[in-house]
Amino acid sequence: MKLLALAHRYGGDPAQLPIAEDVETSLSLFLAPHAVVVAPWIRMCRVVPETPASRVIGLRGTCAFIERVDALVVASAPSPGVDQEIEAAIRYGKKVFYLPTHTDDPAVVLARHDALYAILAWAQGDA
Repeated sequence: MKLLALAHRYGGDPAQLPIAEDVETSLSLFLAPHAVVVAPWIRMCRVVPETPASRVIGLRGTCAFIERVDALVVASAPSPGVDQEIEAAIRYGKKVFYLPTHTDDPAVVLARHDALYAILAWAQGDA
């Protein structure tokens, strides 16, 4: 089984938490039993108050977590935190998948579908 980290913007906006949690859960269900997806920073944001210090510590912990996973899935628009997570994945030689963000644009919906199946093929060992 593969372990994937999920990068999703938060930026102190509580409205982003349920969106990121839904992506985390949906991806894990889609990829089961081949992979599980964890969004450590998003989970920490539920229990740790948003302060500059907690953000630094949380992203440091997330980047350390990324060192131990098989890949990173980026599932939101860029943000400073997401950029740090991508940099950590590249630094540790991890595979990085980009999942297009939610929209009704048919081209983006098709790209998201293709990205999901690329992640699944990789997790199954077919890619």
